[in-house]
Amino acid sequence: MDMKKKLSRLRPDGAMAEGQVADGRSAIVGSRTPVVDAATADAPNLDAPIGRADNIKSRLLALANRQAKPKRSRAEPASGLAGSVRSNARGELHVVAQSFDPDHSQGCARLRRGLIATGELIAKLALDERLTPIDLSRALYIDTETTGLSHGAGTLPFLIGMAWFDGAAVQVEQLVLRKPGEEGPMLEELAMRIAQASCIVSYNGKSFDWPLLRTRFVLNRMKVPEPAAHVDLLHCARRVFRRRLTNVQLTELEREVLALTRHDDVGGAQIPAIYMEFLRGKDGACLNPILVHNQHDLVSLVALLGVLADKLESASSDDDLRDQLALAELSVRAGDGDRAHAFALTAAAGGSDVSTPALVLMARVHKRRGEFASAVAALERALTHVEPDNAPSLCLELAKLYERRLRDPARALEYARNAIMAEPEVASARRIERLTRRASRLALPFPAEFE
Repeated sequence: MDMKKKLSRLRPDGAMAEGQVADGRSAIVGSRTPVVDAATADAPNLDAPIGRADNIKSRLLALANRQAKPKRSRAEPASGLAGSVRSNARGELHVVAQSFDPDHSQGCARLRRGLIATGELIAKLALDERLTPIDLSRALYIDTETTGLSHGAGTLPFLIGMAWFDGAAVQVEQLVLRKPGEEGPMLEELAMRIAQASCIVSYNGKSFDWPLLRTRFVLNRMKVPEPAAHVDLLHCARRVFRRRLTNVQLTELEREVLALTRHDDVGGAQIPAIYMEFLRGKDGACLNPILVHNQHDLVSLVALLGVLADKLESASSDDDLRDQLALAELSVRAGDGDRAHAFALTAAAGGSDVSTPALVLMARVHKRRGEFASAVAALERALTHVEPDNAPSLCLELAKLYERRLRDPARALEYARNAIMAEPEVASARRIERLTRRASRLALPFPAEFE
């Protein structure tokens, strides 16, 4: 059919030509709006094709009519999650608060001891004299739970735990990130607490917690608070317990030092996955085990600080002798000779494997004081307990003291002959030759004309 015949079949107004029906359906051409009579004007035209705009509109209406999940009110806590909502200058945050009596025992340690620990003792434990004037009763203990172990921008501290002394009681507050948009109020609360504290106390916080928190302040375009001081108890504990414990994780210290064993504690590797489930809509009760875990960490920090201060305050034969020796070595590094001597004396009296190194350390203390006869006495006592392989080094030290300090070449020569393996052969030969010559001169009889 040519184009002329096709056009002749169309009406001038664009409607279908009279009698033009195919397969029982009416074709629509020309105008997009079909001609309908008044009787059917209000009824939807089910046979009409739906355009793109109508299709999108119908889909949006369907989504709007779909039953949506009930949303949590911004002023209400997450369902099943302990705590309540608080507001500050930056918005709302979720806070879990609890108070502990000063006589609360974390294992074998009472929290009260952490209240009276002095800055002088903690300065020696931390080997940082700047901590000496710090008032530890105003310290802020911090511990975070995070979505990973990286310091990068993708790691979130979704739980910031804080503890401090309020009078004699220990107050614990945990700031929970219900969603990433609430990080600002959490950091604002932390900054306020840091401003009120004399210092912050953490466990491995210098390497992990604080650098991560600094990053979060920067990413949220907030001023980074500067603590007056930072006490990292990981380093203190490692110095005190290094001879006894190879693992100084906080949970290990709880078992070995505080005599505390956690039951049903959530593993650190599980924590990020649990928080992700919470963000996906799981009931807030899933975070409660993490809150308990974090709370234990904070309270143990308070107890551990008190225990470390107690151990350094005075030597006690009731303590493990290996700890006594470690405290003696720490005191030497801190420049406290009296304390070092007291700890070394206690360790040496035990008669165990620590006796020899304790006596050697006592000799070092005596040498620094100029008490050379006492240093020799300590080394000669150590020589009676030492292993044969370590004897030459002690003999060499005794040879030096007798020659240079006590002016006794004959005794120095005796020890030098037993110290051949402790220094190079040439040096040893020269020492023995020199001492032999000096001892011979002193052994010559005094001339009669000078009598």
